[in-house]
Amino acid sequence: MSSRAPLRARQDAPAVLRLALLTLTLWLLCAPAAQAVCTRNNAAQYPFAPLSDGGSAQFWFGRINLASTAIQPVGTMLGSAVASAAEASGINGDTLLWSCDLADAGEIYEVFSTNGDDRVGGFAEIGAQDGLSGFYRTWFPGVALRLTHLRSGKVLSRYYQSSKLETYEVDEANKKILIRARHLSPIKAELARVSDVSPGTGTSNWCPGRPDLRRRTGVPYTCTQPNGYIMLRGPGYNRASNHGDDDGEDHAYRYRFFGAWNGIAFGMRMGASLSAIPSCVVQNVTPEVVFPPVSEEELNQGQTRQADFTLSFRCDEGTGSLPPLVAGTEDNQTAFGIQVSPGALAAARMLGYVNANEGVRYLLSDQ
Repeated sequence: MSSRAPLRARQDAPAVLRLALLTLTLWLLCAPAAQAVCTRNNAAQYPFAPLSDGGSAQFWFGRINLASTAIQPVGTMLGSAVASAAEASGINGDTLLWSCDLADAGEIYEVFSTNGDDRVGGFAEIGAQDGLSGFYRTWFPGVALRLTHLRSGKVLSRYYQSSKLETYEVDEANKKILIRARHLSPIKAELARVSDVSPGTGTSNWCPGRPDLRRRTGVPYTCTQPNGYIMLRGPGYNRASNHGDDDGEDHAYRYRFFGAWNGIAFGMRMGASLSAIPSCVVQNVTPEVVFPPVSEEELNQGQTRQADFTLSFRCDEGTGSLPPLVAGTEDNQTAFGIQVSPGALAAARMLGYVNANEGVRYLLSDQ
């Protein structure tokens, strides 16, 4: 018995070895492949504020005035502004938003959309009926907003779009791609007058009510709902991980990015005010008027110089819901001004003939 046991053991050894090798091979075939991933920076440095309703990067339009449609017809552009992610609350251009592995290069995208679920944030493309594509309802009645992702030139809509992120920082030592706020594309905003002044609907309505356009003074844009968003898509930070949304999905019903704190908001909150005051529009004007020269002696003798020019304009008549036009240079009044040449302005400034409002007391020669 003792002489046969070693023989059996030696005969069995190759079989055991083959079984071990086969098991190892199957494990290698079934083992999950190592994947590159993107991760969000810690909440202390990249807080939720830039994505929140009151923390959006603002479009600073200033005061917007709605005159009558006779002089300001539907389709009139009312203003434009540009905002960057670095202007959102709680962060700056150097704030690290996301980190990705170097292997992720070429697989990282900016994803963007309007605030497609909100009644006044980007649900309804009300400009389309006026031939103004991409213009969505805002909290200001009769005023629509179009947002453009400047690096790709794509106009934001309710439906998610994306653009490959080409700008980022590389940490060679740690084999990482660092994405900071300054690396995201700026967003251009444009305002236009539209015919639809209805309150509208949406799948959400976080800013009820409407500004009272019967007031002459500017009504601030107090609605804090953002008008658009930029978020990230990359390996490990996409729809599969519930961190993002796919191209073509409707923001009115899908917004996974928000629950994952994945993005930056852009909006008009407190960046604009609206008034409804009668005004005038210049229809034709002589672009440049040159007066004949006059000598110092002639001026001392009280001589003058004259030149003809044309100015044609049209003003509101104060009918309907608009109050009467008030002429003057104070707030809520209308006046025409004549602009002197840069050389004449410089000469007047040297002689102390320029007031605090940059008005010139005397028209002097161009240098």
